[in-house]
Amino acid sequence: MYVFVYRLYDPGPFADSAYQEMVPDLMKNCVTYNVRVQGNDGEQIICPGFCPIFASNPFGTRTHILSNPDSKVKINGSPLVVLKDQLCRTGTWFYEHETLMQVHSPEKVPGVVEAVCHVSVETPFCKSRVKHRMGLQQFGRPFTSASTPQQALEIVFDTLEGIYSYY
Repeated sequence: MYVFVYRLYDPGPFADSAYQEMVPDLMKNCVTYNVRVQGNDGEQIICPGFCPIFASNPFGTRTHILSNPDSKVKINGSPLVVLKDQLCRTGTWFYEHETLMQVHSPEKVPGVVEAVCHVSVETPFCKSRVKHRMGLQQFGRPFTSASTPQQALEIVFDTLEGIYSYY
């Protein structure tokens, strides 16, 4: 227990250096992070004021999503308002960034978030895991957030209708 609490406050080499600063916001009862991301051209960009909005640990992966709807950060002219960090086992990730790029090529598909940057980060002391950091242009909701079966069917119908309109 002592080691866990100690490393919580002093992570040492386990800390992700992209997280530059944590700023408590007592008025909103949350913390915000200033996170360094790498643009598509390799440029290092600081993204200030990102607040955690989601975290999960399904099937051996760990996902953290941070958002700043008022973000002024732009990468290649596209706004970056959501950061998604996903720690995955090596070789098991399905290349979400590439999939999103293909979905939006040759035209953008409405209702599907757009990725503006992606980088893979090696983890210290653990070669069997890699972290994928992706910047997104819009804030989306998971399919599982549908509160009724009717909403779920409407989402599926809209998706299929959109797919068939391209053929």
